[in-house]
This record gives sequence, structure tokens and C-alpha cells, in this order.
Amino acid sequence: MINENAPLPALNPFKELYWKQFGGGPTPADLEAMSPDRAKDLGSTKAPGTQKPGKGPAGG
Repeated sequence: MINENAPLPALNPFKELYWKQFGGGPTPADLEAMSPDRAKDLGSTKAPGTQKPGKGPAGG
């Protein structure tokens, strides 16, 4: 993919807009959950059950 190595934002932009509009801010748990380093550690694995039928290793 073209943008697979694009830098990730430090915080979720949608949450930033929410905090700007309604107040508040990220908790330490939010900062940990939204860490770009954490996203890199997760890799590109898909959640179980999200594979399309017929596309499995058995050729289904």
C-alpha cells in the first residue's frame, strides 16, 4: 500500500475534536491506548471472524 508507512497522529483526531468542543482531555489510559507505538506493535493482523468466506487457507 502507498500509505502503510505514513506517520500516525499522536492522538485520535476525532477525540481531540470532541475534547475541544465539550471539554476534558485524554486520561493516562487514553494516551496509552492511542499511542502510535502501540499501533505499530499490533501489526496488521485481523480480528478473528473477519475473513471473507472462500478466502481461507483451505481455499474454501
